[in-house]
Amino acid sequence: MPDDSRNVEAFQACLRAPFATLGIATTNTHVTGIRFLAPSVAAKAPARNTIAFLACVQIQSYLDDPARRAATASSRRNWARRRARSAAPAAPIPSHS
Repeated sequence: MPDDSRNVEAFQACLRAPFATLGIATTNTHVTGIRFLAPSVAAKAPARNTIAFLACVQIQSYLDDPARRAATASSRRNWARRRARSAAPAAPIPSHS
């Protein structure tokens, strides 16, 4: 992985992840890019109440909760319903004797 530490100024935030440092570029209204940087690149905190700050919060939440990685909110609700149904006692099976 190339050493991108000299390019950190191009990002409004740098977020450490288990596999790399994520360089987050934003405008006042949009995330314009997320780049995988070398793991050795230091974290760079975004200014509070900015798009970069919000992006970091959301990405960190994603990284912290494995269940969020694999599903949408709708999928998580459906899975929760399925788990609840499977935990309920089974209805008796009628016998044909």
